[in-house]
Amino acid sequence: MAAIRRAVAPPRGRLPCQALSQRYISKGPPSAVPCATNALAATPTAAPGYFEFTAAHEALHLLGIVSSGAPNFSNQHVGNNPTDLMYAGALPWQPSVLDVTKTNYYSTGTLAAGVSNLAQSLFLVP
Repeated sequence: MAAIRRAVAPPRGRLPCQALSQRYISKGPPSAVPCATNALAATPTAAPGYFEFTAAHEALHLLGIVSSGAPNFSNQHVGNNPTDLMYAGALPWQPSVLDVTKTNYYSTGTLAAGVSNLAQSLFLVP
């Protein structure tokens, strides 16, 4: 009879993913304001903040946004405008627009061949 191994639980009060996320959320990259200092929107009708935009940004990555064939592609992001939800670059991220140029990942028209178009996603309801 094979021995049954007992699962080892993470230390009390700590999930396994916290080891990876703690550095970024608690400390952040060098010279950055720690992410944990940003508050969630206070009410359902309040303007979205850093965490809300980050959640949307990461959800789009799960859908394959931004494709490497996008005109402003830069390491899984766009690098042309810091107000773009999918921006990553040297300037401070100030998300407020979904695909600034409408050529990288969201267009109600067409995008270049091989570029994922969020507007055509089955997850969006017109």
